[in-house]
Amino acid sequence: MADSKLYAEYTNEALGYDGKAPAFDLNNLPPYNTDWFDAITRKGVSQNHNLSVSGGNDKATYYFSMGYKSDQGILDGNNYDRLTLRSNNTYKVTKSSKWVTTLACPDIIRTTSLIRLSPQLIVRRRLFR
Repeated sequence: MADSKLYAEYTNEALGYDGKAPAFDLNNLPPYNTDWFDAITRKGVSQNHNLSVSGGNDKATYYFSMGYKSDQGILDGNNYDRLTLRSNNTYKVTKSSKWVTTLACPDIIRTTSLIRLSPQLIVRRRLFR
């Protein structure tokens, strides 16, 4: 997709729109080639897991849930992880009153991103890992 031949063709085409001479002779391109797009990207992977438990009786009830989400971006080092926790408990104190506790940790997030890095550093990190 992003090999040297395609780069040369696009560059020559862009220069032609500006009325300039081609920068590359397409018949005499070097025999070596690197697909840089393929070299620095990967298939993205997304995972989502949820677990919940609930139960109780006429005196008390409980509910606990936990969720985990993980996204691995198409660039190496571009990741996102999220953990959520929730716990609800209800206790019947008397016939007319109850005690309710709710604990929640909506997001524990860990994000790693190379987007702020220069293109050269992204390529270098991918090639020399």
